[in-house]
Amino acid sequence: MNAPCVNASRWTRAASGPRFSARRTDGARASRDVSAPAYAKPDAPGVHMGLNTTVAVYHVVHADDTFEDAAQAVFGMLIEAQTQYPDWPRVVYLDIEGHGGDAGGFDPDFYEFQQDFWFSTIAPFATAFETPLTGPLLNPEPQRNDLPDALRIGSDERPHTGQVIPNAGA
Repeated sequence: MNAPCVNASRWTRAASGPRFSARRTDGARASRDVSAPAYAKPDAPGVHMGLNTTVAVYHVVHADDTFEDAAQAVFGMLIEAQTQYPDWPRVVYLDIEGHGGDAGGFDPDFYEFQQDFWFSTIAPFATAFETPLTGPLLNPEPQRNDLPDALRIGSDERPHTGQVIPNAGA
């Protein structure tokens, strides 16, 4: 059964250009080519001054973290990056430990986190990002720098909350 995907077609992924570096969960490094400046994932989580006046934001979701824990942590790091390096291009890296399942290799919460939540809430405030589900992507729009002061997450009362729904046309 195919899980639904947020339409990420407007996000840029190319087969040539400088390299994005990704860390696999086994600690080894894997690289993928993308059409982007040479971004380098930091060795440790946090907010780091990157190459070419960019800011690298790196967060690791641990097995005991909830969706809201991860959302608040990543959003808080975006605010920290904007405060320390106002309006600098941000590249956000995400690794996820645990949370395995049938939804693209993740449990429903962290599949949704990397799809609906990420594209609607985190991605507009980044120039580029890399998640385990999407790989490296470039924002086709200018990065937004008007971050709200806080992130509020309400409960989802839809009947399919926490479930992966197959594509309507599938």
